[in-house]
Amino acid sequence: MATRGSSRLEVPLADLHDRESGRIDAARVAEFLSIPLAAVSRAIASSYPSVHKTTDAPSLQDALGPIKRALELVSQVTRSRREALAWLNNPHPDLDGKTPLSLMLSGRADAVVALLENALAGIPS
Repeated sequence: MATRGSSRLEVPLADLHDRESGRIDAARVAEFLSIPLAAVSRAIASSYPSVHKTTDAPSLQDALGPIKRALELVSQVTRSRREALAWLNNPHPDLDGKTPLSLMLSGRADAVVALLENALAGIPS
């Protein structure tokens, strides 16, 4: 509970979390990215049936975390979801000409996070 003079904690992209559990929801991530849930399942190295059954399972959180972090960062520097998706789908020279989304879906969301965190910190690639 926030008290007078205290700050509220904001959760970036809270819509990517399950409303009941508060955990990152793979289906909501897939919806945000406009991709099939099966693609997210592959990206986090989990079977589609298990992800489909419980899209916010505790066992998925460590793998979903870097994907959500990348989405948080790109959302900070773009004006809209549309612009964020355009950036994610655009080949990037610092990613060997690959798109950030393709790296994220190949299990390398950490590389996209590092690129964005460095850019936000003013560290050249």
